[in-house]
Amino acid sequence: MILSRIAGRGNGHAKQAFDIMETTLLADGRDWILKTGKPTLADIKASVWVFDWMIGLKGALDPAQISEQTYPITFAWVSRFRKALSAARSTSPMPRTLTGKEALDGLSRADFAEPEGTVDPADPLKLERGDEVLVFPTDTGVNRRDRGHIVALNAQEVVLQRKTADNRFDVRLHFPRTNFRILKVDRMEGGRL
Repeated sequence: MILSRIAGRGNGHAKQAFDIMETTLLADGRDWILKTGKPTLADIKASVWVFDWMIGLKGALDPAQISEQTYPITFAWVSRFRKALSAARSTSPMPRTLTGKEALDGLSRADFAEPEGTVDPADPLKLERGDEVLVFPTDTGVNRRDRGHIVALNAQEVVLQRKTADNRFDVRLHFPRTNFRILKVDRMEGGRL
C-alpha cells in the first residue's frame, strides 16, 4: 500500500516534468532547448538524463499517464539525445582508468589553480573563510564526511581545502548546498557529532 502511494506521488511529479518539457521548452518543435544543431549544456541542465533514466527504468512510469503517445515531443527529445550520445561515444577515445596514485601524481603536477572564491558574509550559517568544518550528504552516504577549511561559501556551494590523504599537497573539494550539511568543528561537542 505504501509503495503504491509513493509510486503515485512519483508519477505525479514525473508528469509535471514531462508537461513542462512538452508544453513549454520543446513545444515549438525545436530539437534542442537552445534551437541548436546538437545538444548543449542547456539540454543537460534541463535534465535530459533524468527523463532518459525514467523512460529506461522498467516500471518507473505509469504508461497510462506517461508514454510516447502522451508525450511524443519529450520522448523524441530523449531519443535524439541517446543517438547524439551514442555518436559522441563512438568517436571518443576510451577513457583510461587511473589508480589513486596516478591521479594524485597528475594533480600534483597540474598548473591550474582556481581563483579564490568568496565567503558570503550574510550566509545564515555565519561561517567564515578558514573555519574548519565537516561536510556530508543528508540523503545517502551520511557516514562519509569530509573535513577541511572553508575557502568559498555561497548559496550554491561550499568549497573546502584540505591535505591529500598522504599530506603531499592541498586539494579543494566542492559540495552543493542542496542535500549536504555543513558543521563547524568547534561547535560540535568534543569535535564529534
